[in-house]
Amino acid sequence: MWFEIARRLGLDAVAVADLDAVFEPSFRRSMDCRSDVRAMYETECLASPPTTAKVLGDIYSAMHSAGVPPESKARAEWLATLDSEGGGLFHRKARLLETWRSSGIWLHPQGTLEAVLGLTEKASPASARTAAQSPGPIDAVAEFCRFRTDSSLGLREALTQEVRRIAQNIQRAQSREPELRLSAPYGATAVTDARLVNVAPFGEDGHRLVVKAPDEFRGWFVDFGVSTPVTDINLAEATADSPILDDIRTTQSQALPTISGTTGAGSDD
Repeated sequence: MWFEIARRLGLDAVAVADLDAVFEPSFRRSMDCRSDVRAMYETECLASPPTTAKVLGDIYSAMHSAGVPPESKARAEWLATLDSEGGGLFHRKARLLETWRSSGIWLHPQGTLEAVLGLTEKASPASARTAAQSPGPIDAVAEFCRFRTDSSLGLREALTQEVRRIAQNIQRAQSREPELRLSAPYGATAVTDARLVNVAPFGEDGHRLVVKAPDEFRGWFVDFGVSTPVTDINLAEATADSPILDDIRTTQSQALPTISGTTGAGSDD
């Protein structure tokens, strides 16, 4: 459900779930609204109409023939054990999982997170963390969730777009509260944005964003005020004499006699 909401809000979200999610209406809605997914259903699975329910039809029929109970957990367990001996059904399952991953949802082929981690019972957070420290199938899940930029754009152009979006979130917040000074990104995506940039007050009403990732742009920065046009929010390359974020924080008291420290834990509308 949250993945569906995030995508409808235009957020570049990904999701990871147990295999039983495939039987949830919200999952089917999320996939059925994707044109690339529907195209795969139509061209490869020859589904008409090209819907998730339709492409799962043969799998449902096989489960019914095998006497699988109608509960989602039982169905997911059967689907997870479907191997190459299942012939066309196995290949359809593999291709569907691949298509759904490319559209932002990773469903554990093994069935559950516990199975991925090699745990035999419902995992506590502590046991899951311990198991995840060892190399294994969980590494592929972590790679799927890793921050990425749009490969259709040059890396610098994609990064500039993201920095401008983060800056505009701060500008909108300041337009409502002119005295606002932030030391972290602001808005609904603040947590993920903090992986990309550091934030510090700068000048009378401005802020500076300093890039944390990707590594080749680490230290690049941009200064902007509440009224800076978005077209003027452009990253500058860090040089030997460029002030870094720690320097800004150290000298804040000189540049800004009175600063009300505020975190970015707000919501952007």
